[in-house]
Amino acid sequence: MNRKKTRVRLSQLAIMLIVLALFASQSFAAGSMGSTEDALAQDNQEEQVMKKGEDESSVNENKLWPGMSGSTQWMNMLQGQLGLNDLGYVSVKLFGAKGDGVSDDTEAIQSAIDYVGEQGGGTVFFPAGTYIVKRATPAQNYNYCLIIKDSNISLLGAGMGATTIKIADGENATILRTVINNTNIDGELAKPLKNIKIADLTIDGNWENITWAGPTGLESEGIYDQNGISIFTTTDGRVENVHVKHIGQDGLSGGSNRNIVVTGSVVEHTGKNNIAFFQSTGMKITNNTARNANDSPDGGAVKPYYNTSSSKYSSIAFAYAPSPLFVGTTRSLNIASGNTIYTETGRGISADSGANHLIIANNMIESSSGRHLISLLMPSSIMPSGFVVSDNILRNDAESNGDKRDISITNVQDAVVSGNTIFGGGMAIVLDNTHHAVVTDNLIREVGNDSATAAGINVRGSSNLRLHDNLLSDSTVKFTNRPSDEISLQSNKLTATPTGLNLVNNLTSFNNDGYDPFVPNQEAS
Repeated sequence: MNRKKTRVRLSQLAIMLIVLALFASQSFAAGSMGSTEDALAQDNQEEQVMKKGEDESSVNENKLWPGMSGSTQWMNMLQGQLGLNDLGYVSVKLFGAKGDGVSDDTEAIQSAIDYVGEQGGGTVFFPAGTYIVKRATPAQNYNYCLIIKDSNISLLGAGMGATTIKIADGENATILRTVINNTNIDGELAKPLKNIKIADLTIDGNWENITWAGPTGLESEGIYDQNGISIFTTTDGRVENVHVKHIGQDGLSGGSNRNIVVTGSVVEHTGKNNIAFFQSTGMKITNNTARNANDSPDGGAVKPYYNTSSSKYSSIAFAYAPSPLFVGTTRSLNIASGNTIYTETGRGISADSGANHLIIANNMIESSSGRHLISLLMPSSIMPSGFVVSDNILRNDAESNGDKRDISITNVQDAVVSGNTIFGGGMAIVLDNTHHAVVTDNLIREVGNDSATAAGINVRGSSNLRLHDNLLSDSTVKFTNRPSDEISLQSNKLTATPTGLNLVNNLTSFNNDGYDPFVPNQEAS
């Protein structure tokens, strides 16, 4: 292995010497030119060489490299063709990657990533092309094709659709993951990472041609993971302008992270969640497009991946409280904002099992399944706090019945639901065992569940709720199942009288338009 690395580095040095000689000759020629005519001839020569490079190279749109000076055309061409590194940039082609959509580029790409890590960090560049990768590990949990082992590493492509990393036919593994700070999983490699960036490329899970893991596949061999990108135990990471598609399980996922930004990306057609993070804080999931979570190549009729029976998977999911084992426990809010989501069989945005301190704001979610466009579903033993669901546009196109919920909040305290525009569904907002919450300034229309016409806002066994200034067109407030306590209805526009008032203790109601329930302490409108 050491001999192989030595040969690779010697080849690097040889290429660099050749390139430096080329630059020296060009600089000398340029220095000897004294006339405008000669200078123009030099510019024309560079343009001709550059055009040749564009024809022969796989570099997309001749993207210039940040920080370069001098003859940027020459530098750009040589970096694309020869893998010359400068200012921390290293091309995978220098290490033998082909990017031809046929060759196995796994070892070459991993060598490039490892080399940059050994240098203390830098950027691994993928010129335009399709890079085929295969599983690089023995059968085990957390199996992978490519792994980032060190901090301060960026993987940079030539753009979504221009650079693609694709798993080979007949393979099974997570395509790219970081090392995990757990010696039981990654042995001596285990450590926390920081400053990891992945940008401007496509991750293709090739789900029509892979070998499936899971209960009908390879679980007996210890293979369960078929994710697109998995980021673990990392602080200050970024995923930007990445397209993840056709993944057997989660598209983009991971755990025990701090301060990770996922932005400007497209994640679609995944067997489980599109985007999912657990035991993490400071997650910023912003301005992404997420489509068709809980999907499969046949459109969802058969799901051959692990845990196949569940339909709970989400376009964006948060789960579990932060892990106490992670080094560096900076706590900050998780945010899902500005995302566009479409789902046919899964949920929209969800938080489960103790995830807290979450803002869900300014998202547009459309669903034909109706399975909880926004859901905060917690175990009653935890009762997490600190949620804001604000200014989202939700469209539920599912055939309405009592199970088709738009915003569903269960076993939560200290929540604000405000400024949302909701169309369709069987129940627009459900508050179940929710305490110390405010629901205000929401517009609810076209709730079409005939068996629960009054379920614009549905309250079950909750307390200390303030419901005010909501506009419920074609619906009203309904109390069901279990008694609720300390409920305030104020200045709402309702279409019908609230129902289930016998299940409410200490109801305060005034200035509501559209009903006049019998409440002993009601103030005059």
